[in-house]
Amino acid sequence: MYNIPTALLGGKDQNIVVLRVSGYSMTSRIDDGDRIFVDISERTLRAEGIYLLRANDSFLVKIVQWKPDGIKLISQNKDFDSVTLSESSGEVQIIGRVVGLFAKL
Repeated sequence: MYNIPTALLGGKDQNIVVLRVSGYSMTSRIDDGDRIFVDISERTLRAEGIYLLRANDSFLVKIVQWKPDGIKLISQNKDFDSVTLSESSGEVQIIGRVVGLFAKL
């Protein structure tokens, strides 16, 4: 359990989950082992941001941009390619928007 002041989470606390990140695709912004705060009430893409999503039976943390042909999934780590997936095909499900981060120094 984490006790976090709600002011740090934009006044929200009921819809926040904390998850440990595994992987290197967002390195330099979110590193392997960091813990992210995800607002699971934000399940639609309102603006470009970092989201937790499910795509092709995998859970991903990516920068997400809306494009006319689908949504573009962008990794912070340039060693990983961006991917555009069709939003209407059911390939992508937005779980929530990443709103915070605990990181090791």
